[in-house]
Amino acid sequence: MRLEFLVSACILGIAGTATCSQTTDASSVVQLAVVEITPTKFIYTPGEPINVRVILKPTGAGVYIAKEWGEAGGNIPGFNVRLKTLDGKWAQTCGHGSLADYFGGLPAPDEWLRTQFLYLPWGNFIGRDTTVDCATKQPGTYILDASYEPHYPQTERVANLPQAKGLVVLHKIEARPVRIRIR
Repeated sequence: MRLEFLVSACILGIAGTATCSQTTDASSVVQLAVVEITPTKFIYTPGEPINVRVILKPTGAGVYIAKEWGEAGGNIPGFNVRLKTLDGKWAQTCGHGSLADYFGGLPAPDEWLRTQFLYLPWGNFIGRDTTVDCATKQPGTYILDASYEPHYPQTERVANLPQAKGLVVLHKIEARPVRIRIR
């Protein structure tokens, strides 16, 4: 409930000077961006693909994010989209995961900022059109849940650079959940 209020407050105009939490347990962290999930529609038939758009938008002057991103997983920054029941249980019949790792030495943090991150200015956004994998075919009301996760192993070191100016996303950012129906 608190997170929904904070995200709503950011979206409703406090965005430029927001000091809301990126996660529900890190209340002292400045909100650098918001995540929004939008389904193509709100009522689906059993077995029909559930198509959604997920976007991340800076709340202030801008934000640094990883240049390469996709479906978030081990060391891969990006978005997660999940379908859940109203009581928070998974409503997907399959799952998958991914893992990325780096071999050899990692570049210095300033090189990493220059080569592996991009600055996303205010008024711009990144997004992804995707489909919920293996959605349940059982009729009912469900929740679409989404988040952006930074996941790069160098993210904290890059965030500590003076030239990053505190604008590197360090924590998971949750979208306000959206209800859909399958009938």
